[in-house]
Amino acid sequence: MSRRPERRVLVAGLPHFGRQMAELIAGDGWAAAYVETGERPWRHLATLARETLRADLVYLYGGQVERGSRPEWLLRATRLPAVMHWCGTDVLYARRAQQAGRASRFLRERVVHLAAAPWLADELRPVVEAEYLPVASPAVPRDEPAPPFPSRFTVLAYLPDQRAEFYGRDVAMFVARNLPQARVLVVGGSGGLALALSNVEALGWQRDLRPLWAETTVLLRTPAHDGLSFMVQEALGWGRHVVWIHGLPGVTEVRDAEEAVRAVQDLFARHQRGALGLNEEGMDHARAVFRPELVRAALRTRFAALLERAAP
Repeated sequence: MSRRPERRVLVAGLPHFGRQMAELIAGDGWAAAYVETGERPWRHLATLARETLRADLVYLYGGQVERGSRPEWLLRATRLPAVMHWCGTDVLYARRAQQAGRASRFLRERVVHLAAAPWLADELRPVVEAEYLPVASPAVPRDEPAPPFPSRFTVLAYLPDQRAEFYGRDVAMFVARNLPQARVLVVGGSGGLALALSNVEALGWQRDLRPLWAETTVLLRTPAHDGLSFMVQEALGWGRHVVWIHGLPGVTEVRDAEEAVRAVQDLFARHQRGALGLNEEGMDHARAVFRPELVRAALRTRFAALLERAAP
């Protein structure tokens, strides 16, 4: 029996996650290469041209419908079957482009659209019809025992300097000020907190969060908008408590800053009483549902069906 030829996927979009998705897709008759198309794309033209000539399909992690955008340029140039995976704030930009009359009919109709969270699919409906297909962080543990909580109650927050307010700086600031006994770790930047408060430590950009989970009691994530956050998946997988704007098993869902602060204060009070155990519910859910092999199989199934329809 002849062996089926390898199918090749050109991956583009958000660099950090795009590279992870390329690694996830590759194997078992599939090849995947990530190519940078964002900042200074001309630096990568040779690689892009080479991978385009070899590719059977384009997979974009991060959505875009704006006319004249890099994704439109790439997909018009390649004319390859394409899948676009919407992951978070890209949905907000798409809705603005649609409202302003700048949405590309080519990107809306000639691309297969996926949404990484069910609420993103709902938000996208005025722009495109997107099928919900979750993504999973490769750093969600499988069988490793979750470490105990640190002796000092510790809050972890993601606050990039350029968008700290969007990601909930005011909530994290209030928590840090009103719980001086607590330690607050900030990743992605300083968020402006570390300069003002002695119990805040700014750790900057962290490519791998796994060393931090043993130092964390609760993940505080209150952005103005969010997708199916990898940080949330990992925190749950390691049995940490999570205060977030969306609901999942083991997550304390909050609707505003007041609820978020109250949720953290409640966890702190339980910790002080010695009554705060690992988040078993969240850990069981994350380890069962957020499995890279499930995402890999689902993506490959969509890709294979699209290639079959596109075949001459």
